[in-house]
Amino acid sequence: MLEAVRSIPPGQLRPVGWIAREAALPPESGARVVADVLARNPVPVLVPCHRATHDDGAPCDAAYAHEVGDALRGAEGIDMVTVRQWARGGDTLLGSDTTRIYCHPTCAHARRITPAHRVPFRTARDARGAGYRACKSCRPVAA
Repeated sequence: MLEAVRSIPPGQLRPVGWIAREAALPPESGARVVADVLARNPVPVLVPCHRATHDDGAPCDAAYAHEVGDALRGAEGIDMVTVRQWARGGDTLLGSDTTRIYCHPTCAHARRITPAHRVPFRTARDARGAGYRACKSCRPVAA
């Protein structure tokens, strides 16, 4: 499971459900297991748990204070004001109306979507229902 966290690229975030899926944990308990393991992360410098979020998009910060997580994310160029706005609004995925692809909001591909072409989605099911496919790079969790 820690290898799944290590695979999250710098400057990007992934929800605990994504980490659980990548680690082949059972869907019904995987997110809870991920949060528990991240809280006991013995090497946060090597296993960047500041890149993990709750499934609603809010930062998880299980291993340290929010201020530390925010500083680490900021150092990687993640705009936490925008991330928190998405989380509060319930938008956990972003789609492009030109490519018909949806991504995690901090995916390198999602960051290139211009505001005029950005389509927010609450769930992968909503995105697929609108005719979008999942990004092959960030592999959003299917609903």
